[in-house]
Amino acid sequence: MKFPAKTTPNLKLRALLFTSFLLIATVPVLILAAWIERTAVDRETRSVGDKYLLIARNMNSALSRYAADTAGTFDLISTILAEGMDVVDADRLLAMLNIQRICILDATNNVIRDLRIKSGQSPGTLENDDVTAMRSLA
Repeated sequence: MKFPAKTTPNLKLRALLFTSFLLIATVPVLILAAWIERTAVDRETRSVGDKYLLIARNMNSALSRYAADTAGTFDLISTILAEGMDVVDADRLLAMLNIQRICILDATNNVIRDLRIKSGQSPGTLENDDVTAMRSLA
């Protein structure tokens, strides 16, 4: 008994149908996966941007507060020193603001009044170049 020769075209048709159905099922899944991935990345990018903006605002607030505290402390202590009064217990405040020394100089760069925090190391003396640089900033 011989089999008909139609088995070969039937196999080709099955392969063609299988490939067609596979593409029809796979293409929408791939498009959906790409869309979901892109929206997830966009959402995370926005989230990270918002978090960095919040961190930047907090840093700006903290640095603004530090600048205001430093300027106020410097104004207060320099005024007290300029009036010839003694500064009592300012070491801790100056150390918290990382101010090591406040000096009042005359026009010839001689130190009139000097206040240093009590630490193990001496900040040293002021050089003419340092004084010139500080006067240009003032």
